[in-house]
Amino acid sequence: MMHSAAVPEELWAELADTAVYLRNRLTTRANKASPFEQWHNRKPLVGHLRVIWADAYAHVSKIKRTKLAPRAKKLKMIGYHDGKKAYRLWDPDTKRVLISCDVVFDESVVLHASPTVFGVATDNDEYVVEAIIDEKVENGERFYMVKWLGYSDEDNTWEPHEHVADTEALLKWEESRRESALIAEKVGVDDPITPALIAEKVGVDDPIMPALIAEKVGVDDPVTYKDAVTCPEARHWLDAIDSELKFISENNTWTIVSLPP
Repeated sequence: MMHSAAVPEELWAELADTAVYLRNRLTTRANKASPFEQWHNRKPLVGHLRVIWADAYAHVSKIKRTKLAPRAKKLKMIGYHDGKKAYRLWDPDTKRVLISCDVVFDESVVLHASPTVFGVATDNDEYVVEAIIDEKVENGERFYMVKWLGYSDEDNTWEPHEHVADTEALLKWEESRRESALIAEKVGVDDPITPALIAEKVGVDDPIMPALIAEKVGVDDPVTYKDAVTCPEARHWLDAIDSELKFISENNTWTIVSLPP
């Protein structure tokens, strides 16, 4: 009720009371008599029921208005008065609930509104490109493998250039490709740039440099220690780990203590 009619969350208690009010006047498969009828021994009146969140034009008495002021105030229907035949109406201006029995309703604003389906993608949903991870050319047209924000890798799709032309992800991808091409040209290889390939071709002495260069050209780093020691560049990652630990020890960054009992 709240989501389908776009009712403010602050009115959840009002809608809960309204749901109870309506539920007590409805029958079920198990009981042909409603709870109201079982308690009062008479059928409830339902002719006054209206659509929740419909526009409600409540009459303003002469005492509460000036001569030129409007005779009705536009409010929102949110419930029923339990003690008398009156409606509980929400005033968006004052953020207050008003009680009135002299009301004219316009239910078309709710009945004719487009239904809202939650949890199901529609044509109006906005998909955000998180990253571009690959590209290819088919029949002279360039396509990009897109990773969508909030979706798993199984949902990655190939998209034509016009679908990603104005995205930041494409700018990052093209910059990464340019850097990769420059390094590959210097290294003198046509293969994909990896830390191991850089270390082999360039002859970098510092074991940390391959990882830094790989980061610039878009190579994914291992996430865990297990990933690092089992990947194709494991030897270089172990050298980088040993080098980092050596620097930490030389700078007395940590004090090694015995494990607590």
